[in-house]
Amino acid sequence: VLETLGLVRALPGKGVLVLDAEPTASVSAPTSSAQASLADVLELRYTLEPFIVGLVAQSANSQDIGQLRLTLMDMREALEADDSEAGMNAYIAFHQALFALTTNPIFQSVVEQTGNALKQSADMLRNSPEHLAARLKENEAVVRAIRERNSTQASAQMRQHILAEGSRMGIALNVPDEHRHP
Repeated sequence: VLETLGLVRALPGKGVLVLDAEPTASVSAPTSSAQASLADVLELRYTLEPFIVGLVAQSANSQDIGQLRLTLMDMREALEADDSEAGMNAYIAFHQALFALTTNPIFQSVVEQTGNALKQSADMLRNSPEHLAARLKENEAVVRAIRERNSTQASAQMRQHILAEGSRMGIALNVPDEHRHP
């Protein structure tokens, strides 16, 4: 995936080279993401986010966890105020805060180049307080697992969250069989 995005190049016998993100390397990314379906977006999220939260669970400090909890409080306040725009912004801020906690520059680059994927899927649920409440509950479960330093549980919770996102959008994701039943 990273090689297709032009972020890395595999060098036989030498390893993997991280490429600079130059305009020419990312020219095809906007075109291909613009043509991507919401199922494609969710599959990308399903591939990246559970792994990222697993890493975060292993390395997050109390300040990092506090920042995640603040974004969840913003989401809760938006829900209580019935402010769907603020809810969407808080939801995106939560996921961006998660991404920012990884120290892997390749993940950070992929997240930057695919940043619209999260916004695209969030936009679909913008006007549904019930969906925002479900997202909040699911993301709280992710943060609990991170706080407990349980990377396996954090990853599983994120997978369930993304599958639930698909379900709320009426999209059945194509995921590996071992992930269908936690």
